[in-house]
Amino acid sequence: MTTSSISRPSGPAPAIMLMLLAPLLAEVLPGATRLSALFVVPIQICAWGGGALMIRYAVKRWRLGWRNMLLLAMALSIAEECLIQQTSLAPMVLYIKGEAYARAFGVNYVYFLWALAYETVFVVFLPVVLVELIFPQRRDQLWLGRGGLMTVMILFVIGSMMAWYSWTQIARPNVFHVPVYNPPVVAVVIAVAAISGLLFAALGPWRAKLTSPVAPLQPPSAWVVGASGFLWAVLWYGLVLLGSALNPLSRRRLRLLQAWEW
Repeated sequence: MTTSSISRPSGPAPAIMLMLLAPLLAEVLPGATRLSALFVVPIQICAWGGGALMIRYAVKRWRLGWRNMLLLAMALSIAEECLIQQTSLAPMVLYIKGEAYARAFGVNYVYFLWALAYETVFVVFLPVVLVELIFPQRRDQLWLGRGGLMTVMILFVIGSMMAWYSWTQIARPNVFHVPVYNPPVVAVVIAVAAISGLLFAALGPWRAKLTSPVAPLQPPSAWVVGASGFLWAVLWYGLVLLGSALNPLSRRRLRLLQAWEW
């Protein structure tokens, strides 16, 4: 990786594609954002796409590794779940026999566990890998200049504010008929501390320790890989069902949830 390839982005095509792919892969293709709710896609592009692009910029700018990217992606997910849309802190719009589902100490813990893993992979890792495969000659470039980075940061802030308002102030009271929720200060402080800790670990003075090479491992047999993949798929599917609590939803409420939650 040469200095010139890092410092001279040539054209915005990869950056634009990454901003588009992040919400497309995480929200639109799985059906979380339905065609009837495509009006929220520009917000998703600014928040999810902008976040993914800034994370990749930091990794390439300081020549970091996948561990650094993992910590940054987790920080973005926590910001989304606890500060922006607050879907892991606010009482869920799903209830089983009138009772809040999988909630303790002010956290929707099963949903948060699912979201942390899902958003880390489908918002950051998968879109970045796909765009770098589409533009292999530019995989080591920043894709953004200084002005482009400032623009993306501004769009990210605007998108995050619009996401917060549209979900917490409009969708919850007007669509799901549940009260507006203001998370306790302690929860917000803990979330900010967790995000700060992850950012410091990924970008702080010891960030290079996460990029140190490790000896390659002997790959397991195909049977072990297949069995492990099957087991992980079953466990993940179960976590999705538990985190979403889909069974007790009527068709109408499920349609509303898919239309609004992103």
